[in-house]
Amino acid sequence: MYKLSKGILKVLDLVVIFVMTFGSPMSALAQEGMPVLMPDKPTYALGDVAHITGSGFAPGDYNLKANGTLQWGSVTADGAGAFAVDSPALDTAGAYKLEAFPAGADAAVASVDFTVDAPAPTVQSDKLDYAPGELVTITGGNWLEDTQVHLVVNDAIGQTWAYDVMVDVVNGTFVSTFNLPNTFISDYIVSATGVQSGKTAYTSFTDAAALTLTKSASPLTYTASGQVIAFSYLLQNTGTTTLNGPFTVTDNKATVSCPATATLAPNASITCTGSYHITAADMSLGYAVNTATASSSNPGATTSNTDVRIVSFPLACRIDSDGANDVPGQKDLTMECDAPTAVNPLVISWNWDVISMSGSNSADACALFDTNNNGLADYALCASCGRLVSFRYQGGLLDQPGRCGWRHDL
Repeated sequence: MYKLSKGILKVLDLVVIFVMTFGSPMSALAQEGMPVLMPDKPTYALGDVAHITGSGFAPGDYNLKANGTLQWGSVTADGAGAFAVDSPALDTAGAYKLEAFPAGADAAVASVDFTVDAPAPTVQSDKLDYAPGELVTITGGNWLEDTQVHLVVNDAIGQTWAYDVMVDVVNGTFVSTFNLPNTFISDYIVSATGVQSGKTAYTSFTDAAALTLTKSASPLTYTASGQVIAFSYLLQNTGTTTLNGPFTVTDNKATVSCPATATLAPNASITCTGSYHITAADMSLGYAVNTATASSSNPGATTSNTDVRIVSFPLACRIDSDGANDVPGQKDLTMECDAPTAVNPLVISWNWDVISMSGSNSADACALFDTNNNGLADYALCASCGRLVSFRYQGGLLDQPGRCGWRHDL
């Protein structure tokens, strides 16, 4: 028992020695702790100020650096090893690594990571709604990661415009302008996509304050000077806001009268009237063209589309005997008309099965004439309706071989 008791005592001696030898460092670690830097949140926006707290530091002075170079000044850890400090305004987006260096030392004793997000790119129009044909100004902001932005404008009837704009790389902004179509279209959506960043922003606007004019004539043909042509003008509010009267119509041929109307609610309409007397000049010309626009007294004055109406001598028409699209895959004329009773002028019209062409294709029509009765065509009148542009040309010598050539047998 004695030997056993003696061995037990020696074990107890070792335990006491262990505690006495290693107890002191454990107490020091508990007092100072591990140095820790803590931001008040992991992610900031540009312009924010980060509130940083430190704990577990040995009392003394420390220098704070962001990303190794940005000097955030010095702090002093108190007797409990703690401090608190606010950063300068965070004016650069990206990842940040904040480190604490004991004064005079080159090695950091603590670090923490956080990020500063750039504000989301924006795109907006200068107004929420426009009149048909009005100029739209699109501006963008916060496109700091891009040098180009791809704009796509989609309207409510499926039309699309797309183009690229250059970004001011210093402040990340751009400005772009375009005119709306002259006809009313209710809604538009604009998307902007950074060519470099791939980020996308959207905006929308409406063609709200819209006055649409539809004009008709009766009769559509005339046969004598002094004949009266009656014009009717339908004015409709095709927008989403009420329009204020009085409403007026300006016509280059007729004096127009409109009913006294205080307001025109969305989808409501009024009808104005006017008349025109055919003149000797109209008889000589063979047709009369009148052009009209309508307007309201809405703040900013809403102006309608321009409507054109043509009246002429009675026409004789010939329909394409082979029918529309008689050549597979090829569009063609469906009807040609002229005024055989016209004494001096030429009155001619063409109808196509389609006038919206793709690529560089165009719908062409030519009428050839033998003005000197020698059996050969020495004059041509041609029209071309392209995908976006319509134009007419006429003359004896045309530069369109194969379409309206110089000399063709009649």
